Amino acid sequence: MVNSMGHQFSDPAGGPITVEPDLGEVSIDKEGQVFQREELIGEIGIFKFDDPLTQLERIGGGFITKDENFVPQQSEPGTFSVMQGFLEGSNVSSIEEMIGLIEVSRAHEANQKMIQTFDQNVGKAIGTLGQTS
Repeated sequence: MVNSMGHQFSDPAGGPITVEPDLGEVSIDKEGQVFQREELIGEIGIFKFDDPLTQLERIGGGFITKDENFVPQQSEPGTFSVMQGFLEGSNVSSIEEMIGLIEVSRAHEANQKMIQTFDQNVGKAIGTLGQTS
């Protein structure tokens, strides 16, 4: 069993989930159990990681563990929900992030102008007060 990008689904032990195309439609319940002809044929492995930034490495649209000896913890039933036929969306709004980027850029420009003005004023003060008569 593979997703639309060709990535293979694994069971909790890390093995493949095999379906027979000529045995009919495949269905997956919210616990990740895979059924064909209303018979349980496997379960999708759902894992959790304590520190995904150090324990996983992103490659080509998916994740793999960095260390082959690392064994992730299996998620407890009820802490997740599998939804067949849905596409997971991004958890980031590109428009909101662009607005935030523009706000930060404008604040940076304002601070830069304030520093330049302060520098010019200090230069004028030194020029005026530093003159001897």
